[in-house]
Amino acid sequence: QFFFAVYERRRREESDKEKEVATLVDWGRHATSELGRVPFLRFKIPRVLWLLNRAILPSSAHIDLDNTIQWMLRVANLPHPVVFTNEDKVSGNLAETELLQLGAEDRFEWAEPRGTSLSMATLNLAAKREEIFRSMHLMAQARDSSATAAAQSGESKKEDVMPALNILESFGDCLRPFMKATLDLILKVADITEVVVSVRGFQFITDDPVVISTTRENAVAADLGSGRLILELNKSLARASLPDVDPLTAQIVETEIEEAGDPLERIEERRKELKNDAESLFAEPGA
Repeated sequence: QFFFAVYERRRREESDKEKEVATLVDWGRHATSELGRVPFLRFKIPRVLWLLNRAILPSSAHIDLDNTIQWMLRVANLPHPVVFTNEDKVSGNLAETELLQLGAEDRFEWAEPRGTSLSMATLNLAAKREEIFRSMHLMAQARDSSATAAAQSGESKKEDVMPALNILESFGDCLRPFMKATLDLILKVADITEVVVSVRGFQFITDDPVVISTTRENAVAADLGSGRLILELNKSLARASLPDVDPLTAQIVETEIEEAGDPLERIEERRKELKNDAESLFAEPGA
């Protein structure tokens, strides 16, 4: 049998160094003790999906560089006065109510940074930002908004999103088995045998039903003579139209499509029906 126990250890108020021995607060059998296991499930993510591990270094550099730029801007906004003179002593106090007297050959200027290092730091900051987003496979966010028109086309945006969708699909592949194992364990604890667990979702890359339907129409119009091709396109269209359906229902739909017969024969019969309807519609009265 497996048991759980809760202990508490408190520090005495009269002494900061002396500690009490941990005392037992509660104990008992946990939910999965009768199954001979502990109530924990291991959720493991492949190393290739450790996104934070990849982004931590550029993120730290980005924070340090941003703090440096903010400090440089603050210093640049507070220029220092510089007096060019041959006098031995010049007043160092400047205020709105004071008078600064200079000689005929004296000059007064403000010393402030030229901004060269600030420009380089700003460019480096933008590069670090792009590196962070790319390490997270977010190409669209990494790209600058001032990119060319070609880079901002619809097809380009679609391609930029694909790596992120692939990563989300990979996370979904990790989450679905873990969620199913968790629900199966709950059913075992509750001694429920008539319920079958099926976890769906976490699928971000789906086929477009409109594209598949257009492909099917083109294949029919081309008259390639392959009934199997039309049959497989029918199945693909059904799967794309029902992305979140459970596996059992999806299998039933595909079986019904298979049992419906040769699609070329049905297409030919439909053509004959349309032809007969057209002939009867335009036939002369009394003919």
